[in-house]
Amino acid sequence: MKKYILPLVILFLFLSACFIRLLSPGVAAVWPFIYALLGTAVLLTGIQLRNKKYFLVVSQVIFAFFIALTMAEIFFQSKIRGELRSENGLYMTLPGNRIWWDCSGSKTVVRNGRLLPLLSGTEAYVPGSNCMFFNPHIHGIHRSRRLLDDGKSVITFEAEYTINEHGFRKVPYLSKQPDLPPLLFFGDSFTFGEGVNDDEVYVNLISEKLKGCRNIYNYGIPGRDPADFLFYLKSKCLERSGLKGNLNARAFYLIINDHKYRVIHTHGNSEYRYFSGKDKAARFICYWLRERFLYKSAVSDAVFNKIYNRRYLLYLQEAKAILAKKYGSDLTILIYPDCSGDMIKELSAAGFKLLFLKKYMPEYKGYHARKIDLKYEIPYDGHPTPATHKLIARAVLEYLAPVGQEQATDAASNSKGKAAK
Repeated sequence: MKKYILPLVILFLFLSACFIRLLSPGVAAVWPFIYALLGTAVLLTGIQLRNKKYFLVVSQVIFAFFIALTMAEIFFQSKIRGELRSENGLYMTLPGNRIWWDCSGSKTVVRNGRLLPLLSGTEAYVPGSNCMFFNPHIHGIHRSRRLLDDGKSVITFEAEYTINEHGFRKVPYLSKQPDLPPLLFFGDSFTFGEGVNDDEVYVNLISEKLKGCRNIYNYGIPGRDPADFLFYLKSKCLERSGLKGNLNARAFYLIINDHKYRVIHTHGNSEYRYFSGKDKAARFICYWLRERFLYKSAVSDAVFNKIYNRRYLLYLQEAKAILAKKYGSDLTILIYPDCSGDMIKELSAAGFKLLFLKKYMPEYKGYHARKIDLKYEIPYDGHPTPATHKLIARAVLEYLAPVGQEQATDAASNSKGKAAK
């Protein structure tokens, strides 16, 4: 009976480590314990088989490796926590980061003397599109809630949304002159304007300033990433929204740090969201190993970042080529201040035009999905506030100012030429 005790202990330790991981999918603190358990299980196995040649030595080496992983995990996690504690802000200590569209109770909301419908997520998106497009002609209130640590929920915002006939956020002042040079804005909820009213979205603020000079299109959809950006360009949805090619278009893509992780996920129905055939092994390693099992491990973050960076860069490079070919457009990447230094280096080395929003948000101290900067982001939510949207609009308008001045000069010289004739 005694000879079975040690194998049973080893099996118990191994199953305990797996069980802890399954019960705590989003908790980073379990990883040092898991590494230590696995290392102990291997060492006990080596002791059990010490009569076999080299087994004890190999088990000791593996045990030392797991102990090193344990120490590295503790170090990286303490470094992250120390960094977050050193700055002011609201911590995202919400169970599972749960958020939902609230449509409980009354189905209508009185807002500024108007009765508007309260939208729900299931009603807002086109059925079967996996949140790739909104239902056309939606106009109502999106009320968002978050679950707090004590089990209570809090309303994070109530925002008025208007969706156009093509399933995207409506932009005012769209000219009836289809030949005006277009400005194209791509991205996720930050570009869509999650949490702010129609007249507060940075794209719409730009549209108000440039009305009559350019046609502005907002192709931002919450939860999207560079893979979806490529999907929209390869599909016909841009043409269906009235966009024509070769009109001296200019495109902008607002990128946040999360985008390098999102391209690994398989949510959504975009064929470009999935890895190509030659990258199936990389996708398996990234998605199933890191996202499903090693999630929240600080060590795995450090190891897998290089693979993530390669994927989102490839999507952006292909999207840039399509924009140039189909619409004669260049591509400028709007760098949200939460983007990591390695992302910025990769984008710069790849030859992208970069517009740094940090210049306009110098005091930004938040980290997307980890911590909220109350000066720039909606409390308990993390999306930009109306004031932040104004800063982004200002950044883009100042970036475009030299081009606008050149166009005005050209127009003036043309008019003088006609008058002289």
